[in-house]
Amino acid sequence: MSSLLDQIEIYDDVMSKEAIENFLSFVKKNKFNLASVVDAKSKTSYDKKSRDCYTLSLSNEAKNLAVVHWANFYTKFFVKQITEYKKNLNLNYLTMNKITSIEVLKYKKEGHFHPHTDHTPFIPRTLSCIFMLNDGYEGGDLLFYDPSGENNILKINPRAGRLIIWPSSHLFPHAVSPVTNGERYTVVCWTL
Repeated sequence: MSSLLDQIEIYDDVMSKEAIENFLSFVKKNKFNLASVVDAKSKTSYDKKSRDCYTLSLSNEAKNLAVVHWANFYTKFFVKQITEYKKNLNLNYLTMNKITSIEVLKYKKEGHFHPHTDHTPFIPRTLSCIFMLNDGYEGGDLLFYDPSGENNILKINPRAGRLIIWPSSHLFPHAVSPVTNGERYTVVCWTL
């Protein structure tokens, strides 16, 4: 029988440095918005004590054609990597109907995200993905906790070109530790 940790897959060097640098150059020219949190009653709020980061949505329905290009690029990238994840873990039964959203997250100094899970009754998700875009910052580790959300059981150090995929369920509470120096950029997506 496998452990929960066996469901968290880490893939390194899954994209060329040139593609990452081109995307980062594009991203840094865009305006980010303060990221929100959704409470138990499906209300969106901005709570910097729980989540202190900024977001840029990538949508293939955007008016900006460069955003559409990158949305399509990352959709194809995530579908390929999720297919590999399902194959590696022999999860043939797991269907992926669609990617629900793709966002770029920017964490400035002291930016963080307290323990949470990605699947909620109001926002159903099956799989979660984080693709790390840059080095050159300190802190910003991805932390996984036991299902109670109390004890840290896995720390994933940041590394440009690193992709992490795991189930979005209540069994995988996770957090981002505070960035202590520099800025952390990631692309995140979820599937339904």
